[in-house]
Amino acid sequence: MSSKQTLSGRVILLAILIIAVFLACLKIDRPGLYYDELLFVNAATGAKTNIYVSTRIFGIPVLLMKYIGALKSWIYFPIFSLLPVNAWTVRLPAILIGLAGALWLVTALWRSFGPATGIAGAVMILLDPTILMHSRLDWGPNALMFFFRGLVVLAMMEWIRTRDHKWIWLAIISMMLGIFDKLNFIWFAFAATGALVLFYKDRLLDFAHTRPRHAALAGGLLSATLITATIRAVHLAVHTDTTWSQRLPYAALLIRMTLCGGGALDFVSHFGLRVEQWFWSGYLPVIAVALFGIRPLLRLPAQRRLNGWLITLFSLVTAAFVLTKTATGTHHSSMLSGIWEMLLAPPIGAFWDNPAARRRLSRHIAAAGALVLAAAGSAASSLISINAFTQPVNLNWDIANTKAAAFTNERPGALFVSADWGIGNILVAKAGDRSAVMDAWPVFTDPQKADTFIKNLPENKDVYIFTRMPEFENFRGNRTILTNVLKKNHISHEITATYTDWQNVPMIEIWKIRL
Repeated sequence: MSSKQTLSGRVILLAILIIAVFLACLKIDRPGLYYDELLFVNAATGAKTNIYVSTRIFGIPVLLMKYIGALKSWIYFPIFSLLPVNAWTVRLPAILIGLAGALWLVTALWRSFGPATGIAGAVMILLDPTILMHSRLDWGPNALMFFFRGLVVLAMMEWIRTRDHKWIWLAIISMMLGIFDKLNFIWFAFAATGALVLFYKDRLLDFAHTRPRHAALAGGLLSATLITATIRAVHLAVHTDTTWSQRLPYAALLIRMTLCGGGALDFVSHFGLRVEQWFWSGYLPVIAVALFGIRPLLRLPAQRRLNGWLITLFSLVTAAFVLTKTATGTHHSSMLSGIWEMLLAPPIGAFWDNPAARRRLSRHIAAAGALVLAAAGSAASSLISINAFTQPVNLNWDIANTKAAAFTNERPGALFVSADWGIGNILVAKAGDRSAVMDAWPVFTDPQKADTFIKNLPENKDVYIFTRMPEFENFRGNRTILTNVLKKNHISHEITATYTDWQNVPMIEIWKIRL
């Protein structure tokens, strides 16, 4: 491809990236901010309390949960030091991080297979609705997983291409950070390493021979990381009675929703497969073109070998997900997104570039047309999800939660108590004084604990209790226990504010009490 054509390819790549950012940011305040989406905010804003701070070192949060590191909190600390916590400051950085990871995958394709493959990969990967929607909402969390996954693939493919040992170090560091961010990244680390050993054992042995110190240190560090992470994962594993006859079809359903981009939609408002027909109607022509490109691609031994590595990588990650019975959501299966499109891009590029085939113009029209249809299918999937986010959603994603949390800004010096799951982290995110928030919903599942909690509240201080209407409670009975305890202790309450859901039905009440 000439320099002029290469420049045109980069312009196309930039245009696709801009479209991807636009789609991911469209109506960014919907759905409302979500409890799990905000679990990093306390640590990112100084961690005055231990809400979602599992481990500290010298007072600095290191682990948010036993299997989730504080890396995202560290990244967001300077952001929240300058800007308020809202949909834009929470979601836009996550979108950019996730798309950067997708861009690494595209860069790897471009450098290893050429611009035609890179552009095909850009259309499919950068516009992948799972990458866009899961980065946007990042409740998994997923954005940093996408980022480090992309770096691992880029580093390994660049090492395969150049044999420059710096790429080995980038791959190892990326795997370590990915595992620190979230423990289930070990699926990808094992899969990428295993596929490399299987297909490039000779290169690894040559690396060990020519760079023995680097090889020994790199191998030791990687082995120690994977062994430690595996022991940690086994230690934290939760027993499940799910049978394989139950697990296999459910895992297949999650993968199915991930491939068509319906995972986030399903979690937020259910019926995630409503996007499937739109997505696959755009992708079937791409798959047809890819089939015609397999033969010319396999004529080149180096590319045949690299494709074997990619196929094995995808297969091993899929197997790891299926075999992990506690992987029960599309925020787990989303690790497959983008990788399966990497398998389609090289044969499409070969179909485009094949010098031996006749009717070059016809092939170009067929490939370009198929990619346009794929882009349209992906965009339709994302747009359907975004439209659904503005309509009735899971009560925990309802905009009423975000609006109710803004109440805290109007009452400096008060204490704010969440009496039901799903509100506490949103209160923490919105409160000016985050130490004034108590996510006390577990207390109100037990009358005795609730009684002790109420009696120990500070005197002569305004206390605002956030409770849901009975039909909206996550933990049914919490509101009743709260009411009974207040009556028992002769504490009166007044309804200070009421917030309605999308359909204007009262959903959240804020009660003011004073001891």
